[in-house]
Amino acid sequence: MPPNLGLEHLFSTNTAPIPLEALQIQNEIGSLTDTVQTLQAQLQEAEKQRRRYRDLLSPVRRTPPEVLGEIFIFTPEDTRDQLLLVCKAWHAAALANPYLWTHLELPCPLNFTSLAYQKTIWRLDRARNLPKALTVRERHRYAGLPNCGGGEGCSMAQPMLAKLLTEGPKLHRLNLSFGTPKCFRNLRHLMNDAKSQRPWAWDAIGSLRLKFTASGWNEPLDLDPNDTIYHHLPPVASLDLSLPEEEAIETIDEEVPRLYIPDTFLAHLTTLTLKCDWKGNSIITTLQSCINLESFTLDSDSDPNFGFDEDEFSQPLLEDGLVLPKLRTLRFRHVQEEPMAHFLDLVNAPRLEDLDICFNYWDGGEKPDSGNMGPHILAAINRGGCALQRLRLHFVALDNEELFNLLKELPSLKHLCLENVTFDLKVFRELKSGGCLRDLEVLELLDPQVPKMEKLYDLLSDFLQNRTPMFTHGNLRPPKRMPSSVKKFRLVLREPEPLDFQYLEREGRRFRRDGMEVSFSSIPHDTFPLSHVLLYSDY
Repeated sequence: MPPNLGLEHLFSTNTAPIPLEALQIQNEIGSLTDTVQTLQAQLQEAEKQRRRYRDLLSPVRRTPPEVLGEIFIFTPEDTRDQLLLVCKAWHAAALANPYLWTHLELPCPLNFTSLAYQKTIWRLDRARNLPKALTVRERHRYAGLPNCGGGEGCSMAQPMLAKLLTEGPKLHRLNLSFGTPKCFRNLRHLMNDAKSQRPWAWDAIGSLRLKFTASGWNEPLDLDPNDTIYHHLPPVASLDLSLPEEEAIETIDEEVPRLYIPDTFLAHLTTLTLKCDWKGNSIITTLQSCINLESFTLDSDSDPNFGFDEDEFSQPLLEDGLVLPKLRTLRFRHVQEEPMAHFLDLVNAPRLEDLDICFNYWDGGEKPDSGNMGPHILAAINRGGCALQRLRLHFVALDNEELFNLLKELPSLKHLCLENVTFDLKVFRELKSGGCLRDLEVLELLDPQVPKMEKLYDLLSDFLQNRTPMFTHGNLRPPKRMPSSVKKFRLVLREPEPLDFQYLEREGRRFRRDGMEVSFSSIPHDTFPLSHVLLYSDY
């Protein structure tokens, strides 16, 4: 109710106030405004206090330290030190989870001081007894500086870094990236000069990734084969070696350097990943000493000049093949069809279980023809007498006859992945009618070219759901649906238009009734064609 100012008649009429009344009204408005502002300030303060008290009941305060530690796993590695500064609870939770501290990256060790060394030790020690990993990258890649070439001011010529690799904690995995071999030699010389007592942490490394950028190769071509950089590597079980492109290498009479990796070092390897487009015969010579190799990945970086010269092969190599007695996994990445075929014809791996082929990718996005690769795959299997269990083909165009002739000869196959492969799904109907792939347990079709959804399920259901006739006293009974050998089916489709996932899920229930694990997903139609980066995570 308005205060009694003698203005009651104005509230019940349309009469305009006289000047004296208007002045009274203005004064009252100002007074009420002050009151409103005071009350709003009190309300805001009350809201602030209420929020503070509510925060006291926040579930975050009751979150166990173990749960907080698991949440912190999803934070970027280079920000985890900041978790220790938030509060005592976060500090304790971060230190309580050793998995947060198992990997450390040193991107620019230009000023790797004793303080930086001590901080690195502290951080790696937080991982306790878990396997530790360290990544060291050359300075110029991060700072936008030219490659030092291993000369004055080399970012790897850091005494404290050498001390870390000799006297520091035991490392399970070490990733080193250098501009040139001379940078690596600079680091190794400092390690030798440190005169640290053996054994070094360097000698206990289990897995080494060694990368040289394409900015130059300054190892002398006439270098003594017994003094190459590979003679200064730790005796690891796993090596990932990435070498610069051949066109960046200085040659003599068009001859590039050979690998010259010591036989004793190669004999220790169980896993080898080699990114190299140098002369292929040098790779064959290297592999002949890998008597304990279980996994090999070859990446020629899509070089059209990469290949093998069979005229230089020895007679025992041609007769017995490239014998890799313990090899179980063989992967090709960006290798041309011809050298891949030569390698498959040559390899002799009696224990080979897993064959993974990523065909060469062209800039235009057009899938290459397989070059009738099927017979070469079968040649590798037949030469070694192995029972292949997993086959992955990526980014290739296959006709039905070629794919059928390949798969029908793989009765032991348990896992088939066709990723970004152009083929006709009718091949599964042909495989079923031919009684092929009876032991298949996992089928993955990632980004196939498919017909309409209804046709897709007609073609796949016959293959995924076995129907066998039942006989009783010579009389044929109606077909009975029997469980399929396939335990997992994964389908990833590209979207030329929105997909009807309700239809996909509804039809997928037919497979799930038999206990099959079924997964449907999609990717946008304009996704970059190299789908192994987007869909598959094993490389």
